[in-house]
Amino acid sequence: MYCATILPSWQQPTAATPTTPAPASRVREAVGSVGFSASLAYNPSLAIAPDGTLYVAYGDGGSSYKATVMRFDSGSNSWQAVGSVGFSAGIAYNTSLAIAPDGTPYVAYVDSGSGYKATVMRFDSVSNSWQAVGSAGFSAGDVNYTSLAIAPDGTPYVAYEDGGNGSKATVMRFLNASPSGARVGSVPALDPKALLMLALMVLLLGGAVVGGIGYRKH
Repeated sequence: MYCATILPSWQQPTAATPTTPAPASRVREAVGSVGFSASLAYNPSLAIAPDGTLYVAYGDGGSSYKATVMRFDSGSNSWQAVGSVGFSAGIAYNTSLAIAPDGTPYVAYVDSGSGYKATVMRFDSVSNSWQAVGSAGFSAGDVNYTSLAIAPDGTPYVAYEDGGNGSKATVMRFLNASPSGARVGSVPALDPKALLMLALMVLLLGGAVVGGIGYRKH
């Protein structure tokens, strides 16, 4: 007499009997008009400001695929340009939008106007214009897949595939004291007071080597 043995196996789960009524159907609705961009919108990136205002950035087909940022005005139920449309120097690829804690919009992108390197721009509400954060095209080489985020203290960070470093990942942050930016994890800059003391020591010693730093008197 043989006994059948039931082996464990992967099986499709049976549907559980619902114990609560299904939620009512949710309706999706357009925010403002559908198709509000002037033409094709390349790589749109959406962000929401601390006050709830919606912003979207994209490569604007109506402006030679340069960067455009729009904001939704709930009063008029319409999308309005933030500064000038097509404000980037060249085609803006992989646009990534972020809003600072103070409500300032920032956008990062692959900048064809700067050798396909990374560029970050911020909107200056006083001049109603977009301005580069540090230098345009600050990355070591060409980049892909720019991704922007802003810390609670307002420091912008941008990540990308770094063509200048074997297409590996790089994250940069912007430091106000630096004309371009600093790689996260790099050696920190010397304190300004320490630099001043070092300079005075070098001048007093007139050509000696101080702390491994050479100075030659001309």
